[in-house]
Amino acid sequence: MENNYISARGDINLWDPLVEFYDESNSAQISLKSGFVEIFERIEASWMVYPNLFNSGGEPRLFYTFGHWMDTDIQEKASIVAWGGDVYSKNVKPGHAYHTTAYMAASELFGSANYITNIRIIDESLQLKYPDPAFVVVDEPNCYSALIHKADPNSEPYFYFGGHPDYNCVYNQKYLMKRKMIS
Repeated sequence: MENNYISARGDINLWDPLVEFYDESNSAQISLKSGFVEIFERIEASWMVYPNLFNSGGEPRLFYTFGHWMDTDIQEKASIVAWGGDVYSKNVKPGHAYHTTAYMAASELFGSANYITNIRIIDESLQLKYPDPAFVVVDEPNCYSALIHKADPNSEPYFYFGGHPDYNCVYNQKYLMKRKMIS
C-alpha cells in the first residue's frame, strides 16, 4: 500500500552544529519526498549551517527547499516523510583517511543532543497524527546515530540524532551522512 502524505511537522532542536571548512554543511530538516531514489522531488524545511552558501560564519540559518513544481510526483502528495539531519563534507571519499570534524551533537538525549519532537503527519484522512510505522535509518552508523526515545509509554516521543565523527569513522560509499526517522 502506498503512503499518501499531505503534510508533516515537528519541532527541531539543532544543538551546536559545527563545520570545519567553509564548504561543509550541517542541517536538521523535515522533508516530504516523492521516493527513495537519488533523484526525487521534495519539499523541505531545515535549519542549516553552510558558510559557503549563506556567508554566515557558521551560524544556523532557516532554509527551505521546494521541488520542481512542473513535476507531478509530489504535486498533490508525498510517499515519504523524513525527519533528521545531514552532514556534508567533500573530505568523505574513497581512499581519503581523514573524515571530517563536522558533527551534530551526539545522541545523548535531552540537553546536549539534536532532536525533533511533536512529530506528526497528515495523510489522506486529514487527521494530524503520529506516524505509524516509523523507523530509523542511519547511513553511517560508525559515525552517527539515531534513536526514537520515550521517557514512558504515555510521553511524547523524541527523535534524537547526531554524532561526532573521528578517525575511526570509516567511509561507506556516501558523501552525505544521514540520520533519519522515516514514515
